Amino acid sequence: MRHLVTEQSFMPDFDLVSKNDALNLIASLADSVKELSLRTLIQVTKIRKANPNNNWKDLAEYAICG
Repeated sequence: MRHLVTEQSFMPDFDLVSKNDALNLIASLADSVKELSLRTLIQVTKIRKANPNNNWKDLAEYAICG
């Protein structure tokens, strides 16, 4: 996934900062994530961009950890 986020063709409508933030959060929660997949990265990246304030991490954690 780390390599994929740097590819311009992967989620081109999202900035690299959002994708990296999402990936870092997933990595920090890896033991608690219900399903670790590319879909998880996409979901968290979308949450990150839609909620630029600080509560995006709580929302993303709730979404991927249940």
